[in-house]
Amino acid sequence: MSLFTRLLDMFSNEPEQQEADDPLLVRAALLLETACFDDDFAPSERQLIVRLLEHKYQLEPSEIKELFETANQRRSERHDIFVFTNRINEVLSLEERAELMTEIWQVIFADDKVTPEEEHLARRLRTLLRLDHQHWAKAKQDARIRNKESTPES
Repeated sequence: MSLFTRLLDMFSNEPEQQEADDPLLVRAALLLETACFDDDFAPSERQLIVRLLEHKYQLEPSEIKELFETANQRRSERHDIFVFTNRINEVLSLEERAELMTEIWQVIFADDKVTPEEEHLARRLRTLLRLDHQHWAKAKQDARIRNKESTPES
């Protein structure tokens, strides 16, 4: 049974149970929340999230589309990201949470502008993901490097 099939099986549960059981859905919801936080879901942000999910979970485009729809629905049902970060803290190690923070920073940097609201969100996520300043700052630095490496030269 593929990861995505198991994910779909979990969709038959109640929404609270889905969030509690599925780190992939939670990760996607946090990345989407980050991308949409400045009220501008740029194509570059969407493309980056797709690449991150394809790379990490080997998902097909149709699976990512369905995951986006479900994650966006869960995100819109919740007005507090604590539910998502709480689950992440339960299932991910410190290193994995730091890697997620790097992905969050990559999304923030993807549209080549960092708004004060996005900076505030990153600081809030640092606290909610239980990261110290050193992990948070390294994640920010790593994200800048990765985004530069993945951007084609003009």
